[in-house]
Amino acid sequence: MSLFYNINPKGIISISNYSLGKYIQSLGFAKYYYSSDKTITPIYIYKKAQNIIEPVSPIRVHEVVIRELEYRAGNPGSIPEEELPRVIDRLVESKILTRPELLITMDDLDKPIISDTSDTGIFPYRNGMATVTRDKIQFNPLSSIDGYIWSSQIIDRDFELVTPEDAKRSDFFRFLCRITAIKTTTGWTEDPERLSALYSLIGYLLITYKDPTNPRAVILMDSSLDGQPAGRTGKGLFVQGLNKVRNAIKIDGKDYDGTNRFKFSQVSPDTNLIFIDDVGRGFDFENLFSIVTEGIKVEEKYLKSYYIPFDYSPKIIVSTNYALSGRGSSHDARKYEFALSNYYSDTFRPIDDFGNMFFYEWDTTQWNYFDNLMLYAVQSYLQKGVSIATDPMIDKKKLLTETTPEFVEWVSEQGFTVNVKYEKSDIHERFVAQTGTEVNRKTFLGYLKSYGYANGWELLQPHSGYSRWIEFRPRILVPERVTSSGTLSN
Repeated sequence: MSLFYNINPKGIISISNYSLGKYIQSLGFAKYYYSSDKTITPIYIYKKAQNIIEPVSPIRVHEVVIRELEYRAGNPGSIPEEELPRVIDRLVESKILTRPELLITMDDLDKPIISDTSDTGIFPYRNGMATVTRDKIQFNPLSSIDGYIWSSQIIDRDFELVTPEDAKRSDFFRFLCRITAIKTTTGWTEDPERLSALYSLIGYLLITYKDPTNPRAVILMDSSLDGQPAGRTGKGLFVQGLNKVRNAIKIDGKDYDGTNRFKFSQVSPDTNLIFIDDVGRGFDFENLFSIVTEGIKVEEKYLKSYYIPFDYSPKIIVSTNYALSGRGSSHDARKYEFALSNYYSDTFRPIDDFGNMFFYEWDTTQWNYFDNLMLYAVQSYLQKGVSIATDPMIDKKKLLTETTPEFVEWVSEQGFTVNVKYEKSDIHERFVAQTGTEVNRKTFLGYLKSYGYANGWELLQPHSGYSRWIEFRPRILVPERVTSSGTLSN
């Protein structure tokens, strides 16, 4: 071992950054830049095995270095045992390992990190690597990988490819059918179009490639229209399924603070999904705009912050019992919204339906069906894209979120239509008189604007002044970059 310290005649210990960097490198560490132009501060990487790596903090590097020094102390070429305590004290006190300057002395990671592309998804399992394209799913040994994969990417199960029809034997597939079903007068009926839409969202979320021309968060809500949160519809269980395939972190939506600089402290370079769970009625989605369309800054207390560029940053999932407020192209272009059916509730849960606790009580066969189902979802997404159909339920939920139940009930009885002029003063006075609700004129016009949006209209106010009129006109929609709904096949 090349010594990285020196003790002068006065007994003062000095440490060579260069020698220490090379020593750390000999233990299996390297530095890694997210950007090819190396404009972003590098991070520590640990080579866990032949082609498996993991991101580590300076504290972890400290631990490994100290253990190695202790293990080799007294051996030829190593630190003498009597000097070991003082050298370790000096190393810790200097905080050298927490300084990004030390990384300059280390070599870059010698091979690329393998990641998904616009037409390929990779899924490492214990017994090999599944490569998914629009045409086929291949399975090869991990040793065939010419590059590195994150250790957290490796799914701790064996995989065996089965047919799409066999994959549908998964309990999770039947669960997807339930949470996309529609309720009729005779009971619950499966809805192939809604199932296909949710299935396409699974594919979108599981492939780590991010299209810079169409970055979106996924918003999951329930289908309740009574103005009260329903909950327990399966949103959390749905995301748990994604987490069994990709690395996800969960943030409590009730405690989420968009202004908190440490809000993403749980995120690491190998995080694929950020799940903000159960946000409240007043959640400001605009706080996520930059996270959805750009990279993400990660700050941890007492540690150096770092930046994950857009290409490698996690995708965002938000769950809510309401509908997120916010209208217009800036909102619409940054999210896919899906309302889960209220098939499940507090009184009827998936465990009551299936007789087993998902993920914890599955045998190897059920796990394999599940894994195949998820990979076929990725393949379906690569073939067809996201197939979100227009859902009037979501617009109605938004209307409730942005107005009041009294307004929604009142406006549904007014018979408003397009291309008809209405006196602002007249309809405002009528609303106040008929509902007994006091609301100022500006707020009331906002209600009308939301009502129009929910019906695919825009609200025109051609003249200034309160005594003038308003008119609803059909809204000109900009086509989304989604495909038509398809069937659940490979």
